[in-house]
Amino acid sequence: MGSQDPRKDRQTGRLDFRLYRQERTYKAQDRPTPKKRPIPREVLHQAARLARHKPEREQAINDLIWIGFYFLLRPSEYLWTTANQTPFTLTDIVFRAHDRRYPASTIPLTLLDSVTFLTYTFTEQKNGIRNEEIGLGRSRDLHACPVRCTVNRVRHLRTHLAPPDTPIFAFFDATNALSVRQLAVSDRMITHYLRKAADGTQYPGDYTVGALRNSGAQALLEAGVPKAMIQLIGRWRSDEIFRYLTANSETLMHPYSESMISPPTTPRRNARGT
Repeated sequence: MGSQDPRKDRQTGRLDFRLYRQERTYKAQDRPTPKKRPIPREVLHQAARLARHKPEREQAINDLIWIGFYFLLRPSEYLWTTANQTPFTLTDIVFRAHDRRYPASTIPLTLLDSVTFLTYTFTEQKNGIRNEEIGLGRSRDLHACPVRCTVNRVRHLRTHLAPPDTPIFAFFDATNALSVRQLAVSDRMITHYLRKAADGTQYPGDYTVGALRNSGAQALLEAGVPKAMIQLIGRWRSDEIFRYLTANSETLMHPYSESMISPPTTPRRNARGT
C-alpha cells in the first residue's frame, strides 16, 4: 500500500537492530539440518534381489534405485514427485554401441545389449548446466549397473510404444491383458522399498529416497575418487558437497588411526647431506 516497512529503521533503511539481534539468536539456537544417512550397499543389493523376476513395478523400482545411486540424482529428476519437476525422458538419454551414438528414443532394440556407455543430458534439472551431459559405463555387476538398468527402462518403454517424451519413471502394468495401464514410480514407493529391503539385512533403518544421492557420493569417496570429480558428477557448484559426505565409514576411516600414531618417515640423507 506504499507504507514504510515497520521493521526497518527510517533513516538507514536497515532492519531494526533489536529485531536483527533477535533473529540472530533464533538462528544460533536452531539445530543444524541433520545429514541423511547413506544407505549401505548391502541394502541396495537386497532391494535388487527382492525385485528380481517380479512384475514390472518392482523391476522399475530396482532400476531407478541404481540409476539414482550412480548418477547422484535428486528424486524429482528421475521419479514422480509432488514438487516441481523436470524428470529425464527418453530424449535425454544417449547410448554408445559399436563406437556410435544412438538416442534412446530411436536406437534399434537389437542393439541395446551391445550398449557399453550412456549419457544423461541435463536440460532443466536443478543445478545442471543446460545441455550438460553426465556419462557412465558398465559395471561388473549384472544387476547393479547404470547401463543395464537404463537399458531395462528404455527397452520396457519402447516395447510398449511409449513416445520420446515419456519420463523414465513410467512403466506399463500388463497384469490385465485387456487393459495395459501406464503408471509411475514415485519417491514414496522407492522409500518404502528401501526400508523393506533394509529389514532383511543387518542395517535396518528409516532410509529415504533422498539418501541415494548421499550414498552414491559416499561410494565414490570411499573408492578414492577426487572431490572435484564427485562434484562434477553430482553437479555441486560449492562446498555443499560436504553435507552429503560422512566420516563414519569404516572403509574410509579405518587406516587413519594408525597413520596418526605412527612416526613420519624421513628420507635418507646421502653423503652430501641432502
